[in-house]
Parts: sequence; structure tokens; C-alpha cells
Amino acid sequence: MICPRSGSMPRHSACADMKKEKLRIIRKKVNARVVQMDGIDGFACYLSPSARKGKTIIGLNVEALLASVVVKDFTVKDLPYIVADSIMHEVIHALEDWSRVQFSNKKVDKLIAEYRKHYAKAAQAKKTVVPSL
Repeated sequence: MICPRSGSMPRHSACADMKKEKLRIIRKKVNARVVQMDGIDGFACYLSPSARKGKTIIGLNVEALLASVVVKDFTVKDLPYIVADSIMHEVIHALEDWSRVQFSNKKVDKLIAEYRKHYAKAAQAKKTVVPSL
């Protein structure tokens, strides 16, 4: 078997070791806990120095979310979708950390946009209303 990393036959078992390490990471459980954290910048944040151990915390700024409704940045009916969107964004960052992938807001935003597009089409097919965020 040729090692994809070196392109040659492995002398030792470097490729096998890499494969075992990837499987070890994948087999870990990932637990995310969402907690209220008013006063942070933005609607949500990802904070966990132990994400690679499968434990992560997502902070949700409920105060800022409700204040945005009061000043009419969006309506109460939009609130569940904005909360879900904010949490999803931070969970993806936690998964990046857990899987040891470089953080990328650009990739996360693109993934969320694709998610919205896909489910907006599905909702349209079912005649369900999905607010645009």
C-alpha cells in the first residue's frame, strides 16, 4: 500500500499511525453545551479549551438577542431562527477545533449559506415559510 503522505511504500507504519490517529479523533464523542452568556460581543461565542477532548461550550447572549427585537432589528418571530443560526455557526467552529482544522469564518459562513439555500428550497416545496436572515 502506498502512503498518500509520502507517495512511497511505508517502511515503518507512518500511514497506519496517521490512520489510527484520525480514527481515534473521529471516535471521540463531542458534547456541546449552550449556556447564557450576556455581555459577550455578538449573539454567540464558542469557548472551550477542551474541545479536542470532546467538550465544548457555546455562549449565547440572550440580552443582545432580545435587545435587537426591542430596537426592531428583527421581529420576535425571527428570534428562533437567529438563535439557531448563531448556535450553528459556533458549533461548526467547535467541530473545527475538535477535528484540528484551521478556523475559517469564510468556510463557516459559506456552509451556513448553503444550508439556508438547501432548506429554503425544501421549505418552498412544502409551502413552508422560512425567514431570510
